[in-house]
Amino acid sequence: MVKKRLIKKGVLVWITGLPGSGKTTLAQTLYRFIGDKFPSVCIDGDAIRNIMGNDLGYNMKDRLANAYRIARLNKYLIEHNLIVICSTVSLFKEIHQWNRKNIKNLIEVYIDVPMDILIKRDQKKMYTQALNGKKKNVRGVDQSFDIPEKPDLIIRNNGDLDSFLKNIKKINKLIINKYGKR
Repeated sequence: MVKKRLIKKGVLVWITGLPGSGKTTLAQTLYRFIGDKFPSVCIDGDAIRNIMGNDLGYNMKDRLANAYRIARLNKYLIEHNLIVICSTVSLFKEIHQWNRKNIKNLIEVYIDVPMDILIKRDQKKMYTQALNGKKKNVRGVDQSFDIPEKPDLIIRNNGDLDSFLKNIKKINKLIINKYGKR
């Protein structure tokens, strides 16, 4: 378990992957795991869109602008010694590079899910609609995305929730090993 005395500074756990990959589930579970042990906050990309008034669309330019908003907000929060657990698509090499350059205490987690599983999960029906030509601007279908070059952890999510959530302990260990007091 993460304990207050073990962590010396704020940390950003940046969880990224395509829509439906399990980012929010992993982030919320991690938050519950460490949230009562250390001041922390869980940030969700969709929630930030709502908080900011949904003033950006889903084209590549607006997605990138939203990703920069999220990255800058995360930086601000970790500077106040919070553990920030952020779940967002934000699959842009520019964002990955910005985070690495500007956020010293960063753990980048990429969730890799085969497209056939994403399509089966498709709770919001975005993949189905995009594949049928009824929806545009869907990452992984008609919009490209950049996989992080050197994430701290790659999680392969093939649909087994128990195996998937065991990664919480791996992330916790990364936090302690990288940013705990020595």
